[in-house]
Amino acid sequence: MSSSTFVIFGSGLQRPGIGVSVAKAFGEKHFVRIVLCGRNAERLETDRTQVVEAAKQVGRAVGVIAVPVDLSNRESLREALEKIGSFGVLGCVYHNAARINPVEPLSVSAEEIEEDFKTGNLALYIIAQWAIPLLKSGGHPSPSFFVTNSLLPEEPIPYLLSLSMSKASQQNMMVSLEAAFGKDIHFGLIKVGGIVAPENKYLNPTNIAKQAVQLFEQEKGAWKLQVIIKE
Repeated sequence: MSSSTFVIFGSGLQRPGIGVSVAKAFGEKHFVRIVLCGRNAERLETDRTQVVEAAKQVGRAVGVIAVPVDLSNRESLREALEKIGSFGVLGCVYHNAARINPVEPLSVSAEEIEEDFKTGNLALYIIAQWAIPLLKSGGHPSPSFFVTNSLLPEEPIPYLLSLSMSKASQQNMMVSLEAAFGKDIHFGLIKVGGIVAPENKYLNPTNIAKQAVQLFEQEKGAWKLQVIIKE
């Protein structure tokens, strides 16, 4: 159990629910301070209540802070990061934001692709610029920087062209960051290999969160870059 802070970007998403499940799982086992970041303030508050109640069920008191932020807006993101920096030592940062919009390949607009890159890649880079120095200096025994990714970098899907491009770039960035800073920080790709639904055996939010926690629990020296989850 750590007194440092767990931050998740991309909570408050109505579906598939990975964000709140990850926040609950880390709050139930490892952190007493959870920061939920997302665009929809109302859904963030719903998530906040769920994380607090989940911790209570296992006898833990977890402080949960909701920080509304638009990841596609650099000014909004930088303001949020400055605020989060005052909440205490960082232990783990988790980027979960993505937009799934199936369309015919050539019907997706350049503006839509640009928006996906702002959220999935430029925001991730800005967060990394902010988080990596704090994770290195914070003194947590396993400082971690995780991202929900997919198999789209290896198996792009035409009707998810924009998301496929974004996830490939995202994975490339994480591999580069791991090569540069992996001795001090545990970088992790939680690669979700398909459609997430509560009724799935493996591709359900609870199991995905469990796999993320298990990745976090790896001992330094045995850190792995990725976990692949498929049905």
